[in-house]
Amino acid sequence: MKAIIPGIALSVLGLAFTLTLPMGESLASSGMKCAKREMVATGSSVIHQRIAKIDAEFAWELKVINKYGLLWYSWWAADNNRFICKTRGKRTTCIARGKPCRLL
Repeated sequence: MKAIIPGIALSVLGLAFTLTLPMGESLASSGMKCAKREMVATGSSVIHQRIAKIDAEFAWELKVINKYGLLWYSWWAADNNRFICKTRGKRTTCIARGKPCRLL
């Protein structure tokens, strides 16, 4: 249970930040500072593709936190964020890619 609560707090913070962004405007063009390099993470699920995407997103955020710190973590604030998913049998694997952007 302790591992879930930080993830929920990060997701709520990311959602709140996302709701304040101008519609149709990327973070890079809005003057926010973004990393030069893209971060990549993988997630998978045998239940549903959406679960695989959530798993990949969470893995991406953890990698970003470890490299850049909490102010950079948000998947929804990332520049050019996207998923590439493939299904083999019952398992779906998704790759999350995007450039981290600083929240403040």
